[in-house]
Amino acid sequence: MHFMLSALTRPTWIRIVSLALWLGVVWQPAAAQLPGAVGTFNTNVSTNVFVFPASASFACGSASITAVPLPTLSVSGTNCPDVLQAILSYSVRINGPGNALLPVQVASFHSLVANGAAQAGYSLTVASQTIDIGNCYFASLAACGSHGLTTAMSLVANQLYGVTMMTAASNFLGAGSATAFLDPQFSFAAGFDNAAGYTFEFSPGIGNGTAVAAVPEPEVLSMMLLGLAGLACWQRRRSPARFTRAASTDPQAG
Repeated sequence: MHFMLSALTRPTWIRIVSLALWLGVVWQPAAAQLPGAVGTFNTNVSTNVFVFPASASFACGSASITAVPLPTLSVSGTNCPDVLQAILSYSVRINGPGNALLPVQVASFHSLVANGAAQAGYSLTVASQTIDIGNCYFASLAACGSHGLTTAMSLVANQLYGVTMMTAASNFLGAGSATAFLDPQFSFAAGFDNAAGYTFEFSPGIGNGTAVAAVPEPEVLSMMLLGLAGLACWQRRRSPARFTRAASTDPQAG
């Protein structure tokens, strides 16, 4: 074994080290595409992601689902005998090296308006955990209006998670009008300094607003630069050797 290692020339060692650095830092196996998103209105009619935005009209109101720039639900109804609902289910995954537990924050903006005895509500569930929920009616005025909520949670890299959004308007308590609106956005937690190479991926067609992918940290950038420098050094050392061998075999040389 020692003989085999010592037999390797220095440029060969540089090439091996550079390739190892490139494989460890840059290359990642391709991940499977996430399942498509499905939108559902209270008519139980499902809509595939590729035909978003989708909307439904009812005798007493309307509902809509959009996918970009953020997944957004909206319902509005007046004196509706049934609950008007818009539901969107999609998947999220953080692609990157290993199976690290990553700090994530989900910022959700919602707006609820209810007049008379109508009700407006919403809910947001990520990884089977309801992280935001609200119900607006005459006895819960604190939940009414426009609000934003940021929820911190931990997600494992390269693992598939489900997201379910719901907005609803109803007149179970009496006559009136109600509207509900919801849109969430994912990002890495502020101050997370080990996000190199990690990016959010969502079901095809689902947007995430202006969220920015993580930037490689200085240590990883240094490793990448070292690998590139090694390849450049190997190439420079290899070129004169080729010229020397070619000259020595030229019958007209000397």
